[in-house]
This record gives sequence, C-alpha cells and structure tokens, in this order.
Amino acid sequence: MNELPKISVQIPTYNQARFIPVAVNSVLKQQYRHIEVVIADDNSSDDTEKIMRSYGGDDRVKYFKNPQNLGRIGNYQKSLYQYCTGDWVINLDGDDYFNDDRFIADAVKLVTENSQDNVLVFQANHNLQKVKNIFSNHKILNEDAVLINGPDYFINFYKVQRFRHCATMYNRSKALPLNFYSFDCLFTDFNSVAKLLLTGKIIISGKPVAQWREHAGNESGGLNEKNITKEIKSIEDLAAFAKPYFTEMELQHWEKKMKAYMVTTYIELLTKRPVTLKSFKYIISKLSWNSIYFRQLFKFLFIKP
Repeated sequence: MNELPKISVQIPTYNQARFIPVAVNSVLKQQYRHIEVVIADDNSSDDTEKIMRSYGGDDRVKYFKNPQNLGRIGNYQKSLYQYCTGDWVINLDGDDYFNDDRFIADAVKLVTENSQDNVLVFQANHNLQKVKNIFSNHKILNEDAVLINGPDYFINFYKVQRFRHCATMYNRSKALPLNFYSFDCLFTDFNSVAKLLLTGKIIISGKPVAQWREHAGNESGGLNEKNITKEIKSIEDLAAFAKPYFTEMELQHWEKKMKAYMVTTYIELLTKRPVTLKSFKYIISKLSWNSIYFRQLFKFLFIKP
C-alpha cells in the first residue's frame, strides 16, 4: 500500500496577527492528518510571533520568521522552496481560511485515485455547471468533481474567470523547476499554476472549501495603473511560455481575451472607488482593444455600484 502524500499548507503572512489564528486553526481542523502547516512570517512587527508560540505543542506547525522583509512574492517563493517539504502544496494567505474540514482529504483521495492521468492540480470553489459547459470533453469523477486537460483549462481560462489560490492544491516536485512565484505581479499565483497546467491535468471541484477574506488590506485592492500593466506583462509572459502547446492564432486570441478580462476586472474595481482623471484616461486609452470596454465604461460612468 502506497504511503499517502504529505501536504504542505504554506501560510505566508505579514502583520496579520488578528487573522492568523483563524487561518492556522482551519488547517489543523482538517480531517487529513499527514500535513504540515508552514507559517512564513515576513518579519512582522505585530504579535504574530507571540501568537505562533502558542502552537508550540503541535509538531505539524512550523513557524519561520524571515530576518528581513522580502515582500509578498519573495515570501511566497522562499516558503515554497525553503520551508515546505510536502508532496503537494496549498497556499493559504494569512488572512484567508478553509471552511471545509474535508477539503484536503477529499482532494488527496481524488488526486491519488486518478494518478494515472497525470493530475498536477486540484482546484475547488468553482461553479461546476459552468465548467462542464465550457469543457465538453470533461471526465466526471463524482457529483462534485471533473477531470480536465490542463492545456484546455489554460486556453479557456478567460471563460472560466475564477481562480482561488487558497482552494488550489498543486504538485510541488513538478512546480519547483518552473520557478514558481517569480513573476512580479499581483496574480503571480495564476502565472505560476497556469504554466504547471500545460504539462498535466486538473481536477475541478464545485465544493466551496476555502474563503478569501475581503478587507481593506487585500493585495488585490492594489490593482492600480502600475499593477494592471504588470498583469498585462504576465499575460504576455504566459503566452510566450505556452508557444510549444498552441498555434500562434490560438495564443493571439487567448492573449487578447485575457487582456480584456484583466482590464475589465480593473475597471470593475474602479467602479467601487472615487473617479480620478488618471483612471478615466487609462480606461479611454484601452477602449480600442475590445468593445467590452465601451460597456464597462458606460457602467463606470453611469451606473452606481
């Protein structure tokens, strides 16, 4: 009988003392026992270290404090490459938490049962019916999960439009050679996992297993003009990486759709903020990409959030 895989749940955190106990406890409640909880503290100045001392009696919990602040992406990468030792990894930011105690147990069961299919990623928190409609060649695994070719997921992601880092489990040994968490952008997680998917398959689950906590300190709230430019470059980086897997026409279409999706997301965020001349000029400069921006501009200007 093969030994069950070890799962690393890395929790990168910085000054999130008010959230970190919920995150850690949600992992310790998991009904899968072969886990390690890796807290990567990016040199916090709050009570994070003091709080983590209270978990000293649980050998599943491993606390690391960086001697210097590395920043969000640097902390992600150091945690994965230097702190984690598991076969599979889940990234749970310090302000997020699991809300299904069977998340890891169910994910491991499906991954191991379908190991012959080269499954490299498990991802939950999806609208499963929408996924089934997008991918007609999906393989049904049970009432809550389907198996999909990774390249199909990649090239159709602009239709899926849903990616929860905290609900994603990926194969660590296959991820490491891809220089995970190295691209400087807010959605470095998608940039990394998307590359991994090109070489294997993904199990998609409709179960809501993890909660992304929205608050004023969310990194995604920094999706400003500077950062949206980085996201566009990330898309271009992915298109270049994916050249061996698709035709030039397919990638040109994907790149156009992904840029449209990304900038639309940015415009929708702006509808929740005070209008500034700089933001307005940015939106106008992008209208030529796709007619969808005219609809978003109308929403931005005339429809109250």
